[in-house]
Amino acid sequence: GIAPAARRPHAPQADALPESLCQEKLLEFDPDLYDLRGEATRLLAEAGPWLGFGCFVGAQRLEDFRAEEKVFNSFSYEKEWRRCLLGSHLLKCYDRFLQEVICPQLRSDLNETPVSFYCQHPPTLRLQPGPSRQPRQLHSDAKYGHQQ
Repeated sequence: GIAPAARRPHAPQADALPESLCQEKLLEFDPDLYDLRGEATRLLAEAGPWLGFGCFVGAQRLEDFRAEEKVFNSFSYEKEWRRCLLGSHLLKCYDRFLQEVICPQLRSDLNETPVSFYCQHPPTLRLQPGPSRQPRQLHSDAKYGHQQ
């Protein structure tokens, strides 16, 4: 199964990754069965205007979502977004994708059973500001202690 990192008792000491996981590979799956992009678009269309995150301008494509300037500097908006995500079809689709596609592929590459995987849950859906006159610091996972 999948154990969200926030709920596990403590992080086990990480060993070096096996060589089979260090090689870049193409992951094949049917995007119609795991429509993460469509679910993200639907969630933004419903919750964006309602919570004040922003709205779509023109077509309902992710590229056409215009976030409000205030959401990029507000932890309270981030918390609201996480709450919105928790009961969503997007999260259910993400969970199925992990369980039915990602984990089986990793297990296959490892040739080991049993094995546990840890993931971020809920996932982060980052809104990136488009053209703006307001300067911003670029996001860096290393700044937050991720992937070190």
